[in-house]
Amino acid sequence: MNAVLAALVTGVSHLALVAVVCGPVLWWTRRRRPDAAPETVFGGRRGAALLAVAAGSYLAVVVLTRLPRLGPFAELERNWQGQLLALGLCGLLLARHPLLTARDVGLRRPRPGSWPLVAWAIGGAVAVQLAVGPMGDERAPDAETFLNSALMPGLWEELFFRGVLWALIAAALPAGGNPLGLPISWAMVLTSLLFGLGHGVLLDPADGLVLDPGLVVTSTAAGVLFCWLRERADSVWPAIVLHNLINLSGLVLLHAGR
Repeated sequence: MNAVLAALVTGVSHLALVAVVCGPVLWWTRRRRPDAAPETVFGGRRGAALLAVAAGSYLAVVVLTRLPRLGPFAELERNWQGQLLALGLCGLLLARHPLLTARDVGLRRPRPGSWPLVAWAIGGAVAVQLAVGPMGDERAPDAETFLNSALMPGLWEELFFRGVLWALIAAALPAGGNPLGLPISWAMVLTSLLFGLGHGVLLDPADGLVLDPGLVVTSTAAGVLFCWLRERADSVWPAIVLHNLINLSGLVLLHAGR
């Protein structure tokens, strides 16, 4: 199985799992609304179209970040090629999709009081890592790894998951009929689940199915945290900074422990 086919199967599997888990809950919670007509339970035609764009965008990101690396990118330890391609996809969607603007994806000044939340969150992340061990790759970090962790994962993952994907799902499934009546949005639930599955479940052309339940759980929880911060700040920038700081703190703790 080649890399592209394996990536497509991986992405479709993630979307199918989320649909199976969340579809019935979404149907039930939105049907309970007194103003819910059968044809609008899943957001109507407009909502269905937006969800289709979100699903297609997720599949594209899964494929782009798993393509064989070419030229100078093949010599690098980190997947700069895939990360830059994912950023390019975000830029393309922003430029071409009529319902996506910089404001929609959170590229705006955060609300006052947002940055202290980042400080508290990174302090908590460091405390957790000191208690249970550093999170991330156990290989000895080098200069490229530090540079990549300081820039890329938070930038492209937050811009895609808590930016583009979050905005599309929020527009498709606006406020009302929240999951099981909880004070959370469907954008938070769906993007966090896909974030967790994207980190812990994949089909590798060489190794077959790679499943890391612990990574699925921790990444999903991190996704919820990043979504909460994105919603509180009304901006994606604090989540980008927090994401990269968490990655860097793990590398620093790993390096200090050697």
